[in-house]
Amino acid sequence: MGGLFTAILIGLMIGLLAKALIPGNAPGDIIATVLLGLIGAVFGAWIGDLIEGRGAAGIGGFDAVSFVLAILFAVLLEWAYRRMMRGRVARG
Repeated sequence: MGGLFTAILIGLMIGLLAKALIPGNAPGDIIATVLLGLIGAVFGAWIGDLIEGRGAAGIGGFDAVSFVLAILFAVLLEWAYRRMMRGRVARG
């Protein structure tokens, strides 16, 4: 259970950082921020493992390379999410 809590905190931190790095009005709530951050963190750690030669058999750790890649992936996801949500009309 502690691993899940840690993953959510890392996802929140990376998601908030990604939102802060992209100027403008951000759609979505805290759940979207955490999910985008978590996805960015997972892909960042995975690609970091591949780059550093640890293989893709599982996420071996979360180091500086993985952290930078996680932020880059989260920024990319945040940008794509904003583009996708831009055309939506609020329904009420």
